[in-house]
Amino acid sequence: MVFHLMGSHLLYSERFPKSYAKFTPKDIDDKNLKVKNDKDKQIVADYVNSIHYTDHVLGEIFKLFQGKDTIIFYLSDHAQDIFQSGNTYGHKCSAYGVEIPFMVFVTDTFKQRHPDKVKLIEQALHKPLMSDDLIHSLLPLVGIHTKDNQESKDLFSPQFDTHRKRIFCGHLECKKPQAV
Repeated sequence: MVFHLMGSHLLYSERFPKSYAKFTPKDIDDKNLKVKNDKDKQIVADYVNSIHYTDHVLGEIFKLFQGKDTIIFYLSDHAQDIFQSGNTYGHKCSAYGVEIPFMVFVTDTFKQRHPDKVKLIEQALHKPLMSDDLIHSLLPLVGIHTKDNQESKDLFSPQFDTHRKRIFCGHLECKKPQAV
C-alpha cells in the first residue's frame, strides 16, 4: 500500500488545517536562522505546523496497521531549507535542502514474527543512505530478490558500503550520516 502525502511543500500555510496552527512567530527560536522579520518567522511557523500535521496523519496511518504484520517506510522526496543556509526558504541545493527524514516503523506483530529483520533495521540506524538507492534496501527486506540488486547499496545488508561517496547537486557531499 502506498500513501502519497503532500507534506511540507510550498505554500506551507496551505499544508495543514487551521486547527493544527499550533506554532506562531513568537514560538520560533531564530538564533540559528537567517530570518529578517516576523513575516519570515511566520513562514517558519507555517512550516513547523505543516510538520505537526504530517505527524498527525502518520499517526493515523500507523493506527490502521496496529495488530497487523506490517512494516512502514516513511521518507520525503526532498527537504526544505528554511532560512538555514541563507535568507530564503524552499527546496534548495544545500545540505539542509537534501537531507531528508527516513523512518522505518514496524508493528508489534512484525517484531514478533520477524526479529531478524528488526535487528537488521536497528543495525542500519546511523548508516548514510541516498534515497535513489532505496530500492536496493526495500525489496530484499520484504523478500523480493532481483538480479539487479546491489548489496553494497542495501542499507540492511552487512555488505552495505558506508564509505561510498554520496554526491548531491553534482559536486557536494553530505558530511554527516543521517539517522534512519
